Amino acid sequence: MIFKIIITIVGIIFWIILLPITIALFSFKIIPTPFHTTELAGIGVAAGIIGLLISLWAVISHIAIGKGSPVPLLGPQKLIITGPYRFCRNPMTLGLTLYYTGAGTIINHGVAAVLLSAIVISHILYDAFFEEKELLRKFGNDYIHYKQTTPFILPNISLFKK
Repeated sequence: MIFKIIITIVGIIFWIILLPITIALFSFKIIPTPFHTTELAGIGVAAGIIGLLISLWAVISHIAIGKGSPVPLLGPQKLIITGPYRFCRNPMTLGLTLYYTGAGTIINHGVAAVLLSAIVISHILYDAFFEEKELLRKFGNDYIHYKQTTPFILPNISLFKK
């Protein structure tokens, strides 16, 4: 269990801190002076915070409910259909998308936006073509039912009324 938590913390540090900072620094190295608009910074901060909270909620669910880690090799031992997984099948990707959108808005740099978008698209493709097959293999009919009743990434607003 300690190993799963350490790997998860390392993953969080990489995806939430190191990768966006590296992309920002790389972007400013390529094009030193981007245009700046402070009007969008508040939207970027809000999107980033909401995305971070969704992602962290999903990570905690992986550990507490799924008895695993969000790291694919140490994935959940139980199918998670509660918490943020009640609203969509990929809340970590949803959260990461919002977080990177916020970071891209704050960084306000075209190169950073392209790189962050590429990471988000890669996550979505991974979820669709690899992770879903693994979950189907691991959880069978339970996952088929979950997949039929729960949206891929964008939450169904009517679920919030329950």
